[in-house]
Amino acid sequence: MMSRTEFFINSLSDEELSILKKIKYPSYMHNGKLLIDQEIESRGLTIERIETLYHKVVNSYHESGCNRCGSGHLIEIEVGSVQAQGGSNILNVVALLRGRKSIKGSRIECQICGYLIKDDSM
Repeated sequence: MMSRTEFFINSLSDEELSILKKIKYPSYMHNGKLLIDQEIESRGLTIERIETLYHKVVNSYHESGCNRCGSGHLIEIEVGSVQAQGGSNILNVVALLRGRKSIKGSRIECQICGYLIKDDSM
């Protein structure tokens, strides 16, 4: 049975895989890196082809999806408060300093390049 990571990597276009390799690859654990490398090899993508695809994508305008790479692989994460040592609530302290009562909302991040598209806590 295919893992979630394998399914995700297999679902990427060559362009998305190139972006993933160039930007987020270092953040993957050893097994994730192996899966990425295997997928690149199975598609016959060379280092030169990855570079070409990467530059083509990042130098293009994207009407939808991620502003940086154009991917539609976006994840929305609920943003809440974080308890700090001593019981103070760091995010809510920052919110109060910025004139808000508390932090609740979401952030949207690209799963391919890590670009932060929206962050209600900022």
